Amino acid sequence: MTERIYSGAQPDDESAFAEIAKLGVRTVVSVDGARPDVAAAKRAGLRYVHIPIGYDGVGQAASESIVNLIKNAEG
Repeated sequence: MTERIYSGAQPDDESAFAEIAKLGVRTVVSVDGARPDVAAAKRAGLRYVHIPIGYDGVGQAASESIVNLIKNAEG
């Protein structure tokens, strides 16, 4: 998306989180309803934020949370 924001599929195992960390990613934001593997992300040194968004649209609270994450991201 930009040189600071990536978009992709949900990391599904330890090696996927490790590869993301190698790219320099520090925070993973998940917007789906699946239960996140926060422990695997932490083991790779990543921060994991879960903001579930349904198929019926993005609510105000979710929008604000995502905007705040981007605005306050380090790096």
